[in-house]
Amino acid sequence: RAEGSGARSAGEGGVRRNALSRRAWRDLGQSQGRNGKPEAALASLERAYTGRPDHRGIAEDYARLLVLNQRGEDALDVTRRLLAVTDDRTAGLVDFWLNLEAEFGDRARALESRRDFFARQPGDTLPLIPI
Repeated sequence: RAEGSGARSAGEGGVRRNALSRRAWRDLGQSQGRNGKPEAALASLERAYTGRPDHRGIAEDYARLLVLNQRGEDALDVTRRLLAVTDDRTAGLVDFWLNLEAEFGDRARALESRRDFFARQPGDTLPLIPI
């Protein structure tokens, strides 16, 4: 049996049991991504994201897969939308957004926002990745 085929089958089974479950679509997308099926993974994660654009885990998984598939502008859009509907401003999410913003969006905005983040939360330690 191929590595990961049990997880793939479980993910597919979850979607068959409950096609409306965002978690099942997310699990299936993650499994498909691990098993070298990027197109199927994108479709599954997009379906999960469409139903829950406010869910950080789903949105981040989808955005990261978009980046891996050379769709950085789309990943930035997903991340901006997440930030618009959530109060989550943890260092990891902000850093992810600012790196996307710097590479695919408004570089000046990314730099200004990074400075603002540090000024407001000096104890947080975002990785200083060149932007």
